[in-house]
Amino acid sequence: MSERGRIIAEVRGYDEFTAALRAWIAELGTTYECIDELAGLQERYLAKMIAATPVRSFSRMSLAATLGALCLKLLVVVDGEKLAAMRPRYTVRKKQGAHANDAMPTRKTHYLRGNSGYMSCLRHKGVLILSRRRRAIARHAAVTRWRQVRQ
Repeated sequence: MSERGRIIAEVRGYDEFTAALRAWIAELGTTYECIDELAGLQERYLAKMIAATPVRSFSRMSLAATLGALCLKLLVVVDGEKLAAMRPRYTVRKKQGAHANDAMPTRKTHYLRGNSGYMSCLRHKGVLILSRRRRAIARHAAVTRWRQVRQ
């Protein structure tokens, strides 16, 4: 039987995810230490992440490395039954953009709504101003120290 595309487990939470990984490692017949080495993780790190009461949790890097070492991939699939039950509880999203009641949006709200480039520019300008100020303070401190040394 081909292993390609075989479903290992159905997961709806973190505990089920770690249990599925433990079961798959047992089915592969390998050790946690071997997977740690293949994934480039610290020694016994996988055991801490997938224990029944985990001491560590997956990060972006450790999740990708572990899935790669175990030859697994994650698929996100819609649960039709759950969606049908939850659909009435969702609120309808309002359209983005200016409100009909606002004749002319203020400059501040206009930039906060959609122009993230402008806000980014302001942040960079603030960093430059701060760095110039810090340089001036550092220069003054250095001059003061050298005056004290000369005296």
